[in-house]
Amino acid sequence: MAAVAEYLEGQAIPATEGAVQFQIRVCVHVLRILLREAELGEVALWREWSGLAELLRSDASRPPTLEALEGAVFELNESLAERIRSGEADSGNWADAVFEHVKEATRDKAAIADPKLIDADEGSPRRA
Repeated sequence: MAAVAEYLEGQAIPATEGAVQFQIRVCVHVLRILLREAELGEVALWREWSGLAELLRSDASRPPTLEALEGAVFELNESLAERIRSGEADSGNWADAVFEHVKEATRDKAAIADPKLIDADEGSPRRA
């Protein structure tokens, strides 16, 4: 994938213009995302699972496969969303912990999707 992205950037983009060049740029962007996902995705998912398990005080055992991990993260995020909707994260220490977890998970996702989204000064998105 890296070789294809480099070829498209170095050869195809300079040789095209207009809509075709734009479509090639989109393809390069997608290839770069896939490369970052392959490099960082599983580690980010484990970090998210660990943060959610700690935040929600889950006693679930470590998922044995990547597929199980994806399912566990989904379920834990559902539980977190329910607690946020119920108002538990509106203030206090748990609210701060939720914010920190969401900030780190978002940072990990941004590092995969588009690293330029990460604030250069703090290394993570800012709290509004």
